[in-house]
Amino acid sequence: MSSDIMSFPAFPFARPAGDTPSCEYARLRDEAPVSRVTLWDGSNPWLITRHEMVQKVLAVGDGSGRWSKDRRQPGFPEFGAAAKASAMTKPTFVYLDEPERTRDRQIIDRIFAKENIDKIRPRLVEHIVESLLCDLQEQINEKPVDFYRIFAMRVPTFVIFSLLGAPSADLDDLTEWNLTQLNGSSTPTEVSSANKKLLGYVSQLLEQKIESPGNDLVSELVISEGLIILEQHPDQKADLIQDPCLASAFVEELCRFHTSSATANPRVAVENLYLDGQMIRAGEAILLSLQSANRDETVFPEPDIFNMHRKRGSQESLAFGFGPRRCPVEWLAREQLETVFSVSAVLVWISMNMN
Repeated sequence: MSSDIMSFPAFPFARPAGDTPSCEYARLRDEAPVSRVTLWDGSNPWLITRHEMVQKVLAVGDGSGRWSKDRRQPGFPEFGAAAKASAMTKPTFVYLDEPERTRDRQIIDRIFAKENIDKIRPRLVEHIVESLLCDLQEQINEKPVDFYRIFAMRVPTFVIFSLLGAPSADLDDLTEWNLTQLNGSSTPTEVSSANKKLLGYVSQLLEQKIESPGNDLVSELVISEGLIILEQHPDQKADLIQDPCLASAFVEELCRFHTSSATANPRVAVENLYLDGQMIRAGEAILLSLQSANRDETVFPEPDIFNMHRKRGSQESLAFGFGPRRCPVEWLAREQLETVFSVSAVLVWISMNMN
């Protein structure tokens, strides 16, 4: 007896090496930009791989009645047991639909406005970067160090929680909880425990800030990938060392080239919809691959080549998302990255220690 059950490729796709995106993305962009994949739990969401279509979905607000970002929706795609378990807890505004998310998002948008971020760069970001560089230099003189743990991960965590008003004595614990969440080898129990500690800590801080409002900020960044890129492209490293003002162009290309997540941005269809002629039925899940969209050859010529001197067209990188759910802390992330890669001490350290 023949079976009607179809087999779909497992997702996330395996990478050929290091941070190189799977070649499966290029094939799907060309042959089947809207296609089914299989997640760890056997579910089969639709994977969207072309820049144009990813941007089209992101441009639609969640209050439109088309797509839902609410993790409590039946069929919402999760990428592991730990994530599925945490979805049962009270969701953050990131995983809420309109109108629930509006109030929190408006507050965060005001806080993270570019003009506010510009004010903090000399006062806090540069101070933290330079302080952690000194700490790194002291440790590397004594023994080999884990650059990601000692510097790359501490920069965003220290900046975020310093801006939230966390005491400096708590910053290393907060960094460890962040690392546990991001570490793919952490068990569901470890991730859940770290998540509860972080949410509990942030909840306390936010309660304090509601009573006494201030300039409180949050961020992510990809410093480690940037350092690797510089070593792989000595000509561009030399350009950046010679002219630190190129840091903005470097960060723009870094964010496109190293869209860090190998997973994708999830949604659930609220009504029957069509993407590239393919019907997505109400209740079916989709995954928007920002990593694939940022390597779309129809938008970025020679997308697999890192080039900070790349001419920018009308289409932009989707590293920070697009539309109503564009990352609210984009400008803080950019400021941190630009500070790291423009501070001469970082560039000198790279040149001396990573050849």
